[in-house]
Amino acid sequence: MNELMHTFAVKPEFLIGLVLGTLGILGAAYIVTICVRTSIRGTCEREQTKREIAAYVAEGSLTSEDAERILAANGWTGFVGSCGREAKKWRGAQSA
Repeated sequence: MNELMHTFAVKPEFLIGLVLGTLGILGAAYIVTICVRTSIRGTCEREQTKREIAAYVAEGSLTSEDAERILAANGWTGFVGSCGREAKKWRGAQSA
């Protein structure tokens, strides 16, 4: 322990590196946590909307075609992100 304190006293850049490295790792972990929570919340809200639309279709106040149009207009069919756009193009090419 004494050697470590001596190293930090002689070369303070080691201490600065240790502190900045720790803060960087903690900051990255925080950002990942926020992104995951946002994704989970978006998925939950999207599923809730799908259930509500299904209930409207079940009670007859909305047709299934209208429900499909509503969900397709929000981009909730298929995958999300650039991979999703590529997957939709690929599926469209296969069905043609």
